[in-house]
Amino acid sequence: MKSARAFHDLVSMISAAPSVTEGLAATLRRLVDLTGATAGALAFRPQCQAPIVVTAGARRAPVALRRWLTTVVTTPARGTRLTRIVPPGASRSRPAALLRMPLGAPGGRVGELVLLGRIAGLTAATVPAGFPHELGTAIDRRYDRERLALRASVLDRITGLLTSRHTLDEVFAAFAEGAAKLVRFDAINVLLRDAERGEFEVIDLSALGGPAPPRRGTWMALEGTLLARVVATGAGVRVDDLERDPAPEASLRVFAALGYRAVALVPLTSGGTVLGAVTLAAARPGALDDTDLDVVAELARPVALGIEQRRLADESVRGARETRALLAAGRAVTASLDVGRTIRMILEEVRGVLGVDSCSVSTFDPPTDELVMVASLDVPPEMVSAVRLRRGEGVTGRAVQERRPMQSRDLWSDTRNRRGWSPTGPASSTPRSGSSRWCWRRCRSGCSCSTPTSTWCGSTAPGPARWRARPTPAAHSRASCRVTGHRSCRGSSARRSTADASARSRKR
Repeated sequence: MKSARAFHDLVSMISAAPSVTEGLAATLRRLVDLTGATAGALAFRPQCQAPIVVTAGARRAPVALRRWLTTVVTTPARGTRLTRIVPPGASRSRPAALLRMPLGAPGGRVGELVLLGRIAGLTAATVPAGFPHELGTAIDRRYDRERLALRASVLDRITGLLTSRHTLDEVFAAFAEGAAKLVRFDAINVLLRDAERGEFEVIDLSALGGPAPPRRGTWMALEGTLLARVVATGAGVRVDDLERDPAPEASLRVFAALGYRAVALVPLTSGGTVLGAVTLAAARPGALDDTDLDVVAELARPVALGIEQRRLADESVRGARETRALLAAGRAVTASLDVGRTIRMILEEVRGVLGVDSCSVSTFDPPTDELVMVASLDVPPEMVSAVRLRRGEGVTGRAVQERRPMQSRDLWSDTRNRRGWSPTGPASSTPRSGSSRWCWRRCRSGCSCSTPTSTWCGSTAPGPARWRARPTPAAHSRASCRVTGHRSCRGSSARRSTADASARSRKR
């Protein structure tokens, strides 16, 4: 009776422990003393999480013995087993008894208990028959309480950031750190949707935890991806094995290249609108389950709120900048009769509002039915009128032809601009009368509007280029960028077109 009460106290010790790990360690030490064993190990295997293993001995156990016990206890056994074995460091003439007992109900094993002792002193009756089941149930309940407390603390930290001055990267860092404590995965990303362009940005949160911000800049088309399925249904998506289960080709190609087999997407929703999703990926098939999705969904709610707050703040700031730009442009129009000066003032305001590096204006030339550049913040004034473009050429020419705004996130790889890049059209197009051949450095984004007067805006890296002409004795004049030192060539046809434009201007 005294022995049964002592074992019952061990179960109570687990429930009162500060944490699961501390409770396992204290229970195992008491169990080794109570049974007279020389050493023991106790393992708890939470679902989809790394096992928690503790070892103990009547005396200080050697490192080799502890490692051996850890290996034994993490290998599942079928039912209670008592065997003879020679542990590491022991003589073959002195075998020991090894008692292994699964913890928990027969249909839901949660761990295992291993005891090592003398053959005569350690038997199957040493531990009461119902003790392994009671101990496993107590450990499982204590673990659930610990998980709930951890979820609450992570949620409090994320929501606390929303009520103070913070950056979106800080919210992402707190979210990724908290999710890693609750869910086992190999990679975590945030996908932010751009509904207007039908694209989404991939923000990699896997490397967070240090001073470096999350990696950005990767964009993908929304159509034909798992995120498109999330946007359409508003619910999470889980693929247990990408090699076996059906998945969109675009997503399958990306995850397969990274070596991931299991993928789960949790929507980021605010006000009924899907802003994006959180992506969890694992190399092991079936590594993620519905419980993991529920945990991440709870943590994702304040993250979605933070994204929406930042979007509204950015829209407010941009609206104020646009209002100031309109006022400045209005003052410029009424303050001066110089059209060129007014246009340049407007271009500078546009560049400031949009945050781009280059901006220009082109108008139609009726005799040639071509777009002719009339003002630019980057091209030298004497070369502006030499830049011409037919309808349908480049992104700008196509925008004018189709009479709708167009934008290119990466002009270097844009199929509408296959032969190179320039702010007005293909850089490598064949020179013709009234045109110039320009070699511009690589650009990563550009947009244009389809009004009769076409405005081009673009961003370049590392900064706004300022081109200046350098006289050369050759048949080609060259220009170099003051920022990068790259050079551009303008053929003799461009010089002729410049001279023709000057002659036409004098005749007028």
